[in-house]
Amino acid sequence: MGRVAQIDYFISTLEELNERAFAIYEKLAEAGNADGMYNCGVMFDSGVGVEKDLEKAREYFEMAASMGSEQAANVLEKLG
Repeated sequence: MGRVAQIDYFISTLEELNERAFAIYEKLAEAGNADGMYNCGVMFDSGVGVEKDLEKAREYFEMAASMGSEQAANVLEKLG
């Protein structure tokens, strides 16, 4: 396998892993888990594993903060 093919394979694998991670975080969030909510917010904020959506990111951060996530509260404070 050539170097470019290896890089393409690595990127494809990484994207798949990020999508799987999001699916897990989303299930945790739906179950009321603040860490899952926070991580969904991070992924929507960065566009990793999902299409970037700042509105959804804020919603997840707000849900996580309401569940006691200090990380989410800190992000919301920075976002203003």
